[in-house]
Amino acid sequence: MVNITADITPVETMSLLYATRALEPGKVVIKGIKNNLPVAALPAARTQVFIDKIAPVFPQMVAPESVLVTSLNNLNPIVHPPMVICNAGRIEATGGRGWNLYGDGATESVCKMMLAMDSERMVLMEHIGIKGITFKEAFEQLYNDYSLGGESMTLSETLRKSPIHANPAFSAPDSVDSRYLAEDIPFGLVPLSLISRMYDLTTPTIDAAIQIASVMLERDYFKEGLTPENLGIEAMTPEELRSSVI
Repeated sequence: MVNITADITPVETMSLLYATRALEPGKVVIKGIKNNLPVAALPAARTQVFIDKIAPVFPQMVAPESVLVTSLNNLNPIVHPPMVICNAGRIEATGGRGWNLYGDGATESVCKMMLAMDSERMVLMEHIGIKGITFKEAFEQLYNDYSLGGESMTLSETLRKSPIHANPAFSAPDSVDSRYLAEDIPFGLVPLSLISRMYDLTTPTIDAAIQIASVMLERDYFKEGLTPENLGIEAMTPEELRSSVI
């Protein structure tokens, strides 16, 4: 292990503050800003110091229990892979032109896959003993100022009617081999799967998404993705895991 002596505090947010896209070099469109965004330092004892420094610029940032909350509540691995996998034919046929991944691709059947994956994630978080928030609730709460969703709407309706994510400016990816799989599978779904296995929990839908993405992109994401060994948490009990980030 490298002996780091500099006083550096790693900090992560649960997601990006802005819903934004680069339209062209030098031109960016921002279609939404989250009204609150969990941000945690490692160790958690330093989180408030960061928030005090950043609050004058980004008052939306709030402190959760630890980086376990921000990492395991990340929404992207739950929403992106199912939409790309289930809409792969359309992506390849159109190059992502003429349609929106959320507005057109987040149909009821696709969202059933998201909800199944989300349920597996929530079981893991409950087992570890940290606060989890379902994908639909997180989506609505982060964008509360935009009055997205609600109990009467399905997840599909919430995503497809979002004035932010279903905006035509947010086109579909032009290739299946995009960040929606290349980032969210190895750095999102694989650790969810392998950490669950560490506690004898099953993640059949998450595993299926990883396997299908591996076949599509001719890679073995189970081998390439983040593992408990990579993260330095192998064989930790839930209590030891929680204590390690405080």
